[in-house]
Amino acid sequence: MSDDKTSSRVAAVDQEKGGQANPEHVSLWEEREPEDATYPYPHIVSPPPTRLDDWDLFGASLRGKSHAHAGTYREDAFSLTLVKRGWKSHGWVIAVADGAGSCKLSRRGANLAVETATDSLRKANFSKSSPLDRLEEAASSALTALKNESKLIGCDTRDLSCTLLILLWLPSSVFVGGEVFTFQAGDGLIAETDQYGAMDLLAQPTSGTFAGEAHFLTSEYVRDTWNSRFYWWCFQETPASLLVMSDGIADDLIPYAKNGPTVVRELFRVRDYEEPAQALVDPKEKILTYEKSGSFDDRTLVCALRKDKQFSEPGSPSSLEKG
Repeated sequence: MSDDKTSSRVAAVDQEKGGQANPEHVSLWEEREPEDATYPYPHIVSPPPTRLDDWDLFGASLRGKSHAHAGTYREDAFSLTLVKRGWKSHGWVIAVADGAGSCKLSRRGANLAVETATDSLRKANFSKSSPLDRLEEAASSALTALKNESKLIGCDTRDLSCTLLILLWLPSSVFVGGEVFTFQAGDGLIAETDQYGAMDLLAQPTSGTFAGEAHFLTSEYVRDTWNSRFYWWCFQETPASLLVMSDGIADDLIPYAKNGPTVVRELFRVRDYEEPAQALVDPKEKILTYEKSGSFDDRTLVCALRKDKQFSEPGSPSSLEKG
């Protein structure tokens, strides 16, 4: 039909300009299935939550409008797992990756990177080694996995390019809020928040000089700045939440002081749902499915919420007392 062709042309123009221009153009973004079946990848991932002592952990990822309209796969990936000391669950780790849009196998690279990194930390012996050393080992193993995969399937390592963000939380006998160890290669966001949603970054996002240019795990720049990408944080007070997200969410939250509390409030609202991750991608909830002009990238958000914390609206009496 001619209307369909017109819709496609308008949506394509909007995409080239950096996103949809007006809310009424929402319906012009089409949902197409990929023709390439060499490495099938689900458009939405929303696994069951993970519980550990005082933490509720859950996350989700969904395909962005640009990929849906073009009939390509989601390029984000994430992994969440518990780590152990002896036979007891001891802490947890979250990894998020965003595949390079210009690389044909980036979704494969992103998935391999997060699975390798979290598996490395899941198996790590924290009783006999430094968590920072184990984190460096996990990030290095992810990079090695990409190099090995490229040889196995006969492609350039750059075809598997992706960012990589890792957050490891461990309890501490000294610090009430525990210790956090982070690694970041590329854009996206790793942050902690208080119960009012105020965000503090726990790693430094990096991107290139030009708009849309990112530094990926396989890049020479990341290799040259490798040692500066690891961070160690000690918390005298327990964070209300710890968040890891791809740039599809992180960029939309700028400025964080204004928009951070909104997303934290929603996360605390759905955390007691039987399937909180499914709520994240539910169109009715509008948490990851919100509409925003110019926002058309994949969206991935993984969170850890303290069970003994409740969200408080900024400006409430409790918030003012805190100040």
